Amino acid sequence: MENLNFFTVDPAYVQFLKAAEAEERGFARVPNMEDNRYGKAKFLLGVVLTVNGSDYYVPVTSFKTQQKDNFLIRVDNGAITSSLRFNYMFPIPREMVSVRVISTEPDRAYRAFLAQELRYCIKHRDEIQHYAERTYKRVLLGKDPGLLANSCAFRFLEGKCREWIAAHRLEAPAQTAERSAAPSKEESPENPASVLARLQSLTAASRKEAPASKERPSDLQQKHPHR
Repeated sequence: MENLNFFTVDPAYVQFLKAAEAEERGFARVPNMEDNRYGKAKFLLGVVLTVNGSDYYVPVTSFKTQQKDNFLIRVDNGAITSSLRFNYMFPIPREMVSVRVISTEPDRAYRAFLAQELRYCIKHRDEIQHYAERTYKRVLLGKDPGLLANSCAFRFLEGKCREWIAAHRLEAPAQTAERSAAPSKEESPENPASVLARLQSLTAASRKEAPASKERPSDLQQKHPHR
């Protein structure tokens, strides 16, 4: 599976899913993805799971309590700054997401903060993908009523994702994968080691650009909450 990255999602697609899920269930568990109160874009990590021809992305949230179906994210000093809540992951066509380009973040301290979070996620890619697969199976089994009521309706949303793809004449993930199965040298994806090295350089560069910040990771997390 390809490298993990942070992404933003088209709000029109999110609203489409939320409305469909609310009509089907009487409520929606697809998360709100609008900018937070500080004007920072909420974002997701992906692709964490590909199933039934659908790519799943999981929201990065400020929730920091360990539960069975979430993964805690830590920065370089070991502080817990956010989490991935897999019961709220949802399928998204690739054309509806955009990479959250960390290097363009104007706030230097927050830029380093995001780079550390992404680096941690990449290092724990296998564990993250295991969480995603396990939660997906737990929700489909339906043996935990609390989890079921507080999770996205995965299979239903997969159908709506396909409906959106057909209505907007987009490519399904399987087609996209086939088209890019043999990339040229110019298009070849970076290997995980290269990505980690680039993120490490980005963090170091952010520190050199300005005097050392007195803000702790927890202060930055409160200043720029993901959700």
